[in-house]
Amino acid sequence: MPAQWGVCAPSSCNADGVKQIADFNIGLLFSALNIDVSTKVAEASCYYEDDGSKDLNGGAWAFM
Repeated sequence: MPAQWGVCAPSSCNADGVKQIADFNIGLLFSALNIDVSTKVAEASCYYEDDGSKDLNGGAWAFM
């Protein structure tokens, strides 16, 4: 079952670093339930505060 989630990370982190942390943390949670999980980080979904790269629309704000 696909699921999407968001995470805040320091701007010094890149998508690979976020994926490593997600793999570790989510792996711990779901391994206790004997469920295999894989993660994927979309590079294009990484934004930095005040860099002007992404103006969020109403749907994005409603989700947050």
